[in-house]
Amino acid sequence: MAGTGLIGAAAQICLAAVLAYSSLSKVPSFGAFGDVLRRLGAGGTAAPAAALVVTGELVAAVALLAAPASAWPRLLVAVLAAGFAAAGLRALLLRERVHCNCFGAGGGGAALGTRQLVLLPGWLAAAAAAQAWAPHWSAEEGLAGLAALLVAFSARHIPQGARAWRGLKGDRAAFAESTGIGAEDPVRAKELTLG
Repeated sequence: MAGTGLIGAAAQICLAAVLAYSSLSKVPSFGAFGDVLRRLGAGGTAAPAAALVVTGELVAAVALLAAPASAWPRLLVAVLAAGFAAAGLRALLLRERVHCNCFGAGGGGAALGTRQLVLLPGWLAAAAAAQAWAPHWSAEEGLAGLAALLVAFSARHIPQGARAWRGLKGDRAAFAESTGIGAEDPVRAKELTLG
């Protein structure tokens, strides 16, 4: 029994991690994700459909961790997986390269197509395993796990943030030097303190 419970818990955590990362990665490049759906034929409904997908992914991820014994989050995973496969099939039928944007604009340039169809059984098998051997941790434990996932996802962006900070710091110094605004002027500072 313990081994099967571990399988269900591992499947549930993996599904939650992938969906949380996917949804949060799409937010900064939300317009690009809408463009993908537009290219697939969504037309004027692309933006609302994109919002629905991102929200669905995030709701599923949170619910998988916060309500682990509930069946509806795993059903939502199956619906999302079917949608991913349908997008892959639509891209194949269009016979043109449609950028995936599955994990945001920086998702590696993969195209929609066969991969989404091949992954459908994996999504469904993981959801079925999580359903068959549903974990029974508490909502608090699940939310703590979600917090740990968010910290791990954020840690991935620390080097990028550090590079941006250094660039901004250099821009500030260049601006101060060229305009005199914000530059330290010891003579002026002394005049202001003396009165």
